[in-house]
Parts: sequence; C-alpha cells; structure tokens
Amino acid sequence: MFEKLKKVMKHEMEAAKKQAEKNVSTIELDYIGGHPKITKKSVKIRKGVQPNEIVIINGINEMKATLLEYQWGEQGVRSVGKAATGAIIGGVLTGGLGAIAGAAIGAKKKDKSILHLAVEQNGQTYHMQLRADQKKYNEFAKKILG
Repeated sequence: MFEKLKKVMKHEMEAAKKQAEKNVSTIELDYIGGHPKITKKSVKIRKGVQPNEIVIINGINEMKATLLEYQWGEQGVRSVGKAATGAIIGGVLTGGLGAIAGAAIGAKKKDKSILHLAVEQNGQTYHMQLRADQKKYNEFAKKILG
C-alpha cells in the first residue's frame, strides 16, 4: 500500500514540477548565432529547475543547457549619412545651431548590444550570441539570473 502511495506521490510531484517549469516567465531574444541546433531568428529562454540550468525554446523544441557564463556588451552605431543629412537640413533651415541639432537628431544611435552566453549541453560547449539592449539585458538578469 505504501509503495502504491509513494508512486502516486512521485508522479504528482513530477507533474507539478513540469507545470512549474512551464509557468516560469520567459524572455524572448533575437538569435544571432553560436548553436547548431537553433534554426529560428529568435529564441525564448527561461530558468531551469537545476542550479545554472536554462531552457532554450526554439520554436516548439525545448533544450536544457547549463549556463557556464554570460557577458553583455553595450554597442551602438550612429549613421554618418543620416547625421550629414540632418546637419544639412538643420543648417539650411536655421543656420549654424540648426546644423548641430540636425546632426544630433539625424545620427540617432541604433542599439546593437549583444548578450554572449556560454552554455554546456550534452558535453559540448556553445557560445551563443543574442541581441539584447539594456532593457532586454535587465529582463534577462531578473528572470534568468535572479
């Protein structure tokens, strides 16, 4: 009788564990490269059950991996052509100060920041690159690392 009860309890605990894994919040990031089994342009990541475990969701496929290390690098790119266009238009309309303002507005910074993840899966180490601006990195830190 105890063995049967023990099996039922074990089954219920495993089902609850799987449900809890699905209910944990995920973060969606644009995928750049680094993992041969990822085929989509974006992936979802959620915290796993084990320490340092993450779950990478690639479409309908889920892959568990161990997060070995992470690094976020803030990068921005300014468009020289847009800055020049803004300076010309601003200069023509309002003079010298308008050129400075026009250049600043025209050269709006595009965020190209990247989150690098080193993950281990089935004895292999992969170095993934994901697009993550400051807001996405903060979300990653809160949901996955926190």
